[in-house]
This record gives sequence, C-alpha cells and structure tokens, in this order.
Amino acid sequence: MVVVEDDADSRRATERVLVANGYDVKSASTVKEALYLIERYGCDLLLSDVLLPDGTALELMRTLADADAAPKAIAMAGKLSIDRQAEFADAGFTGFVAKPVLFTQLLTEVERALTH
Repeated sequence: MVVVEDDADSRRATERVLVANGYDVKSASTVKEALYLIERYGCDLLLSDVLLPDGTALELMRTLADADAAPKAIAMAGKLSIDRQAEFADAGFTGFVAKPVLFTQLLTEVERALTH
C-alpha cells in the first residue's frame, strides 16, 4: 500500500495505524515520490490526499491508468462534493475518507477496498 500525504504528521500517523494493523506501507509526500514507489515496489492500494504539492490525486491516478498500473484507490479530502466524488470515482477511486481522518473509518475503507 502507498500512502500519499503532504502533511508529515498526518502521513506518519496514518502509516503507523496501518502498519499496526498488519499492512505493508510505503509513504510519499508528492505525486513524483508516489510514482517512484509504485514503480519500484508495486501497489495493491493507493491512499492519497487530494491536493499535493506537485499535483493532485486525480492526476496521479490518471498517470497510473495511462501506464496500465492503476491500483485500487481511496481519496482523502477535507470535503468532497457529490460532483467531485463522481469525478474521483470515474478516475478509479473506490473509496473516500474525510479529513480529519478517523482511523476506524480509514481501516474500514481500506479493508473494503482490498476485499472488493
């Protein structure tokens, strides 16, 4: 699993919770770092903040889809309108987690994404 979050504290907390629950996690703070990690290690699930310093989660997914490497994906955002959720779903995101992240909700979404 690759977690992409530009806020260092949020990224570390998310990674710690996922690792504590048995997931193998690589983390990145930018689209560029995420692409590198996915190319190098593969990715069964992408968990990405919507806005990143060098792009967006949508751009990241579209790049992966163009390379036929798009994993299952969950978007993390402060607020996604119904219209934006449809846009993210069209790009391949299967789940959405509101920020601030409730880790119980995050773990539920991760498990749902990985089993469907």
